[in-house]
Amino acid sequence: MIPHVLENRVHTSEDNKPFSNLVSLISMEKLHLLNSIFDLTQKYAIADLDKSCTEEKCIAIRTHNVIGIDTAAIEMNAIASKNHRCEDPVFHFLLSWPEHERPDADLIFDAAEHAIKALGLSEHQYIIVIQGHTNNIHCQVTVNRIHPETYKSQHIEWSKKTLHLAARESEIKNGWSHDTGIYIVEQDINGLKRIVLNANACQAS
Repeated sequence: MIPHVLENRVHTSEDNKPFSNLVSLISMEKLHLLNSIFDLTQKYAIADLDKSCTEEKCIAIRTHNVIGIDTAAIEMNAIASKNHRCEDPVFHFLLSWPEHERPDADLIFDAAEHAIKALGLSEHQYIIVIQGHTNNIHCQVTVNRIHPETYKSQHIEWSKKTLHLAARESEIKNGWSHDTGIYIVEQDINGLKRIVLNANACQAS
């Protein structure tokens, strides 16, 4: 399982949206209709059909601390607006499985929520969307960094490192194959597995 953090989002005075990574994935005709910081990620993630193929794009959705997917962006923006210091309240990452593995939705949700907990965001608002329109089944996770009760922002240090460790833990838990990254899995002669830092990996940012 490979985690990937979408980062280096560019803010502009015109749209004030932290999702520039996804701009190329959405038509410019739709872009001007998205009036809030969470809408762009949400609208892309829950689109029912990828026009480039016939396979269903959105397989399953799980939300947390919001009423439902239809109001999630509104609710998340409302909480984010309570904190005036946090310039980017959105934390967005993906988990992707190799082609030979297609876990059940419940196991994918479990892996995503394990990663969210590892980041210290389990009490926050989030959306998990499982997508199957590529050879690699994957999920997109959008989390509000602003806590829904305290309105404090969660500072996330070493997010890549944390996500890679969480990925290896989920792989061991579920018997999945082990990808390489910042952490790798080693197995001793007795079959016991342990997670260690990958000396060949680049230092996490």
